[in-house]
Amino acid sequence: MSSAESDLRVLVAAKTPFLELLDHLKARAGGDLGGFQLVAMLQQEAGISFTDSREMLAYFGAEWTPNAEPSVINARWDAIVEGRLTGR
Repeated sequence: MSSAESDLRVLVAAKTPFLELLDHLKARAGGDLGGFQLVAMLQQEAGISFTDSREMLAYFGAEWTPNAEPSVINARWDAIVEGRLTGR
């Protein structure tokens, strides 16, 4: 596991808000993060299911413009992470 993968796992385990996590991943990708890349990173590096990863992607439009309030996005992410950590 690379240090980048390990960093993502640590951020997810620490229940980092999704918008902060997204900023981290965009910076890691040099500012050029695509939707498919986000879904793949969440699946492969953090163990988030395809369905949940794709659901988080749906909260954003072009140039990562949120389609919902940050509190809604982060609340859904919290539920996904909690379910992953507790096995639900």
